[in-house]
Amino acid sequence: MRSAIYEGVVGHRRHSHDLTDHVANEFSQRLVLPLIYLDEVDEVMSLHPLWSAKRPNAAWMRRGDYLGDPDISLEVAARDEVEGALGRRPTGAIAMLGHLRTWGKISNPLCLFYCFDEETGGLEAIVAHVTNTPWGERHSYVMDGRSSCARLPKVMHVSPLLGMDHDYHFDWSEPGATLNFGIEVRHGESLPGFVLQIGEQGVAAGIAEVEGDPVDAGPQVVPFGPGLHLDVGKARAAQ
Repeated sequence: MRSAIYEGVVGHRRHSHDLTDHVANEFSQRLVLPLIYLDEVDEVMSLHPLWSAKRPNAAWMRRGDYLGDPDISLEVAARDEVEGALGRRPTGAIAMLGHLRTWGKISNPLCLFYCFDEETGGLEAIVAHVTNTPWGERHSYVMDGRSSCARLPKVMHVSPLLGMDHDYHFDWSEPGATLNFGIEVRHGESLPGFVLQIGEQGVAAGIAEVEGDPVDAGPQVVPFGPGLHLDVGKARAAQ
């Protein structure tokens, strides 16, 4: 199984408006996110009795919480987004990095879909699916994964402090032993007014087990949401 749980830090940094490099405000927060390959959803979400992809549960991968029409599969929706934006349809594996609905609640301001090339296994495209709060509007920014960065115009209102006349500068790494994804909000060539960095996320645990033992060495107990922890060494036995 390729799906995994990443543990790391998400950081936020806002620069002042005087066109200097002065940082007006910044903070960081530890973060745990599952990276789930969409062809492994049923297998992953059946590893623990409190997980589900088909009904409400403590951790629920509810189709309607994510990209596209809930009447079509998430894989098809991601491929449709890439084809519509880049003119080519990815045919390889797709992995989603994002929160699950936990104890009935979910907040997914940014959900990433990594689309891989079927022949080479390399990263072909990234879909950054943004949901704004409190309006609940959604928009997808699609990037060519064969690069490592992209700049796209802002097309949906998110922050009350930043107007629509801005661009997003994205940079990323391919998911592996570590994972990085960054967003800078820029106005022309000025310094970024806002920076979001999901930085140095490392694999805390492999989700798959063999004879009850974790595949990847790492912490045995991983926080998976408010009040919910995953003991990767016991997930198979608890199934």
